Amino acid sequence: MAWTTPKTWAVADVLSAADLNAYVRDNTKWLGTDKPHARVRNSANISHTSSGSYQALTFNSERVDVGAMHDTVTNTSRLTVPSGGAGLFLIGGCIEFAANATGLRGVQIRLNGSTIIAIQEAPSVGAGSAHPIAVTTAYQLADGDYLELMGKQSSGGSLNMLATTNYSPEFWAVWQST
Repeated sequence: MAWTTPKTWAVADVLSAADLNAYVRDNTKWLGTDKPHARVRNSANISHTSSGSYQALTFNSERVDVGAMHDTVTNTSRLTVPSGGAGLFLIGGCIEFAANATGLRGVQIRLNGSTIIAIQEAPSVGAGSAHPIAVTTAYQLADGDYLELMGKQSSGGSLNMLATTNYSPEFWAVWQST
Protein backbone atom coordinates (compact mmCIF):
# COMPACT_ATOMS: atom_id res chain seq x y z
CA MET A 1 0.00 0.00 0.00
CA ALA A 2 1.42 3.35 -1.00
CA TRP A 3 1.74 6.12 1.55
CA THR A 4 -0.90 8.84 1.38
CA THR A 5 -0.97 12.26 2.99
CA PRO A 6 -2.88 12.04 6.28
CA LYS A 7 -6.16 13.92 6.71
CA THR A 8 -5.91 17.39 8.19
CA TRP A 9 -8.31 17.67 11.12
CA ALA A 10 -10.31 20.77 12.00
CA VAL A 11 -11.61 21.69 15.48
CA ALA A 12 -15.25 20.65 14.86
CA ASP A 13 -14.47 17.39 12.97
CA VAL A 14 -15.89 14.16 14.36
CA LEU A 15 -13.47 11.25 14.58
CA SER A 16 -15.19 8.01 13.61
CA ALA A 17 -13.97 4.49 14.35
CA ALA A 18 -13.24 4.05 10.64
CA ASP A 19 -11.11 7.24 10.66
CA LEU A 20 -9.18 6.05 13.71
CA ASN A 21 -8.61 2.58 12.26
CA ALA A 22 -7.34 4.10 9.00
CA TYR A 23 -5.04 6.42 10.94
CA VAL A 24 -3.55 3.54 12.96
CA ARG A 25 -3.23 1.33 9.87
CA ASP A 26 -1.53 4.03 7.78
CA ASN A 27 0.88 5.05 10.53
CA THR A 28 1.77 1.44 11.31
CA LYS A 29 2.73 1.01 7.66
CA TRP A 30 4.63 4.30 7.68
CA LEU A 31 6.62 3.16 10.71
CA GLY A 32 7.39 -0.09 8.92
CA THR A 33 6.30 -2.43 11.69
CA ASP A 34 4.56 -4.70 9.21
CA LYS A 35 7.49 -4.80 6.78
CA PRO A 36 9.44 -8.04 6.34
CA HIS A 37 12.13 -8.77 8.89
CA ALA A 38 13.58 -11.93 10.33
CA ARG A 39 16.28 -13.08 12.70
CA VAL A 40 17.06 -16.80 12.74
CA ARG A 41 19.54 -19.03 14.54
CA ASN A 42 20.64 -22.61 14.94
CA SER A 43 20.42 -24.05 18.43
CA ALA A 44 23.13 -26.67 17.77
CA ASN A 45 26.73 -26.64 16.57
CA ILE A 46 27.13 -27.00 12.79
CA SER A 47 30.08 -29.08 11.62
CA HIS A 48 32.04 -27.51 8.78
CA THR A 49 33.60 -30.54 7.10
CA SER A 50 34.88 -29.02 3.86
CA SER A 51 38.03 -27.09 4.77
CA GLY A 52 38.67 -24.17 2.41
CA SER A 53 35.13 -24.01 1.01
CA TYR A 54 32.10 -21.91 1.86
CA GLN A 55 29.17 -23.84 3.30
CA ALA A 56 25.58 -22.62 3.68
CA LEU A 57 24.38 -22.58 7.29
CA THR A 58 20.98 -23.94 8.25
CA PHE A 59 18.71 -22.40 10.87
CA ASN A 60 16.26 -24.36 13.00
CA SER A 61 14.84 -21.54 15.14
CA GLU A 62 13.34 -18.10 14.58
CA ARG A 63 13.70 -15.21 16.99
CA VAL A 64 11.33 -13.18 14.81
CA ASP A 65 9.87 -13.70 11.34
CA VAL A 66 7.50 -11.06 9.98
CA GLY A 67 6.46 -11.76 6.40
CA ALA A 68 7.30 -15.49 6.43
CA MET A 69 10.87 -14.91 5.26
CA HIS A 70 12.13 -18.17 6.80
CA ASP A 71 10.91 -21.76 6.99
CA THR A 72 12.27 -24.17 9.61
CA VAL A 73 11.40 -27.21 7.43
CA THR A 74 12.13 -26.32 3.79
CA ASN A 75 15.18 -24.38 2.56
CA THR A 76 16.23 -23.73 6.15
CA SER A 77 19.35 -21.86 5.00
CA ARG A 78 17.29 -19.12 3.32
CA LEU A 79 15.72 -15.79 4.14
CA THR A 80 13.35 -15.01 1.25
CA VAL A 81 11.78 -11.65 0.40
CA PRO A 82 8.00 -12.17 0.33
CA SER A 83 5.75 -10.85 -2.44
CA GLY A 84 5.26 -7.13 -1.90
CA GLY A 85 8.28 -6.91 0.42
CA ALA A 86 10.91 -5.59 -1.98
CA GLY A 87 13.12 -2.77 -0.78
CA LEU A 88 16.38 -1.85 0.84
CA PHE A 89 17.32 -4.35 3.56
CA LEU A 90 19.90 -4.32 6.32
CA ILE A 91 21.35 -7.85 6.33
CA GLY A 92 23.84 -9.50 8.64
CA GLY A 93 25.09 -12.62 10.28
CA CYS A 94 27.56 -13.95 12.82
CA ILE A 95 29.35 -17.26 13.24
CA GLU A 96 31.66 -18.36 16.04
CA PHE A 97 34.16 -21.04 15.03
CA ALA A 98 35.67 -23.47 17.52
CA ALA A 99 39.23 -22.74 18.63
CA ASN A 100 41.89 -23.85 16.14
CA ALA A 101 45.23 -22.24 15.29
CA THR A 102 45.27 -23.04 11.57
CA GLY A 103 43.89 -21.22 8.55
CA LEU A 104 41.28 -18.58 7.77
CA ARG A 105 37.72 -18.05 9.00
CA GLY A 106 35.15 -16.40 6.79
CA VAL A 107 31.53 -15.41 6.52
CA GLN A 108 29.63 -14.17 3.48
CA ILE A 109 26.10 -13.32 2.47
CA ARG A 110 25.04 -14.89 -0.80
CA LEU A 111 22.10 -13.70 -2.94
CA ASN A 112 19.99 -16.15 -4.97
CA GLY A 113 22.50 -18.99 -4.67
CA SER A 114 25.43 -17.37 -6.46
CA THR A 115 26.01 -13.63 -5.99
CA ILE A 116 28.18 -12.63 -3.03
CA ILE A 117 26.94 -9.31 -1.62
CA ALA A 118 29.10 -9.14 1.52
CA ILE A 119 32.20 -10.97 2.78
CA GLN A 120 34.53 -10.91 5.76
CA GLU A 121 37.60 -13.14 6.19
CA ALA A 122 40.33 -13.17 8.83
CA PRO A 123 43.17 -15.45 9.99
CA SER A 124 42.58 -17.69 12.98
CA VAL A 125 42.83 -15.94 16.35
CA GLY A 126 44.76 -18.92 17.77
CA ALA A 127 44.35 -22.31 19.38
CA GLY A 128 43.16 -20.99 22.73
CA SER A 129 40.17 -18.93 21.61
CA ALA A 130 36.96 -19.45 19.70
CA HIS A 131 36.77 -17.15 16.67
CA PRO A 132 33.63 -15.05 16.13
CA ILE A 133 33.26 -13.36 12.76
CA ALA A 134 30.40 -11.18 11.52
CA VAL A 135 29.27 -9.46 8.32
CA THR A 136 26.68 -6.76 7.63
CA THR A 137 25.49 -4.95 4.51
CA ALA A 138 22.62 -2.94 3.09
CA TYR A 139 21.26 -4.19 -0.22
CA GLN A 140 18.27 -3.57 -2.50
CA LEU A 141 16.24 -6.78 -2.82
CA ALA A 142 13.34 -7.75 -5.09
CA ASP A 143 10.32 -9.94 -4.36
CA GLY A 144 11.44 -13.60 -4.31
CA ASP A 145 15.15 -12.89 -3.77
CA TYR A 146 16.71 -15.16 -1.18
CA LEU A 147 19.75 -14.79 1.03
CA GLU A 148 22.04 -17.35 2.62
CA LEU A 149 24.74 -17.02 5.28
CA MET A 150 27.89 -18.92 4.29
CA GLY A 151 30.72 -20.00 6.57
CA LYS A 152 34.31 -20.88 5.64
CA GLN A 153 37.25 -22.32 7.53
CA SER A 154 40.56 -23.62 6.23
CA SER A 155 41.94 -25.51 9.23
CA GLY A 156 42.68 -28.62 7.17
CA GLY A 157 39.90 -30.69 8.80
CA SER A 158 36.42 -30.45 10.26
CA LEU A 159 35.67 -27.54 12.58
CA ASN A 160 32.46 -26.66 14.40
CA MET A 161 30.54 -23.45 13.99
CA LEU A 162 29.41 -23.05 17.59
CA ALA A 163 25.89 -22.48 18.86
CA THR A 164 26.18 -19.72 21.44
CA THR A 165 23.50 -17.69 23.17
CA ASN A 166 22.27 -14.73 21.13
CA TYR A 167 24.93 -14.43 18.42
CA SER A 168 26.07 -17.65 16.74
CA PRO A 169 25.04 -18.85 14.31
CA GLU A 170 22.60 -15.99 13.68
CA PHE A 171 21.31 -14.46 10.45
CA TRP A 172 19.01 -11.49 9.96
CA ALA A 173 17.41 -9.23 7.37
CA VAL A 174 15.40 -6.11 8.17
CA TRP A 175 13.44 -4.05 5.61
CA GLN A 176 14.55 -0.39 5.68
CA SER A 177 12.82 1.45 2.82
CA THR A 178 11.55 1.13 -0.74
